[in-house]
Amino acid sequence: MAANKIRMVAKEANGIVTVKAVINHPNESGFRKDEDGNFVPAHHLTEAEAKLNGQRLMQMQLGPSIAKNPLISFQFLGKKGDKLHVLFKDNKNEVFTADTEVVSA
Repeated sequence: MAANKIRMVAKEANGIVTVKAVINHPNESGFRKDEDGNFVPAHHLTEAEAKLNGQRLMQMQLGPSIAKNPLISFQFLGKKGDKLHVLFKDNKNEVFTADTEVVSA
């Protein structure tokens, strides 16, 4: 698992938690050419999952059109102190995870 690849914050206001996560990843589509005209190999995120207090909260499928170092944001009903775990996987089966605790906005 890759460490320090995800920066994440989860803030609660009026019972709604807003999560913002930035994933340090090249997200190459496989269609871009380098300066020599050669295709840059595909290397992009394919899956994302979030768990709240150990229970699956959401699951996403991602593809090659997502930006380099993407910012992913989502909201859910929760409270201060809830534990959030996110996991991202790429097409090379590299796994990135991060954990945080929900704080007040």
